[in-house]
Amino acid sequence: MTRSFVVAVLLVAALAFAGPKKKPAVKKPAPKLAYVSLAAVSDSTNAPNAKESARAALERSLSMWAPVELAPGGETDASATKAITTKKAVGLELSLTLKSGRGDSLDASLIRSSYPGRALEGEYRAGASGAPVLELIGPVVDQLVSELAKDQLWQRAP
Repeated sequence: MTRSFVVAVLLVAALAFAGPKKKPAVKKPAPKLAYVSLAAVSDSTNAPNAKESARAALERSLSMWAPVELAPGGETDASATKAITTKKAVGLELSLTLKSGRGDSLDASLIRSSYPGRALEGEYRAGASGAPVLELIGPVVDQLVSELAKDQLWQRAP
């Protein structure tokens, strides 16, 4: 072998050994507890019991995610602030709107606001068709909450 070839090989080996080091993986901080207040459900579907069904679906769907805690209904802003501070949580208020589409279809939106300040933070939309509105509420609400959970970095509850 020629001397220049050997020098080149040694140089490549030295650079490979002294090359950039891998940085340790940065752990994402665990999401804070979400202290969630449920605002009233708005319904223009004219389906009997749609509001009640939607609220129950929203509570059920939220219970499948962590770290989430539902705020008690009728809580004052002062009580909410105290609970959020004590729990070192993030306050969220969710508002759900249901609308009928053409035929058997449902369009829904979920508004995320700060809690107790109620400043708009985001909106999620989902829809479905092919069944009566009451049958579509559960899957549509699950989709909305799943999108919210992805944004909030929530994990499925054990």
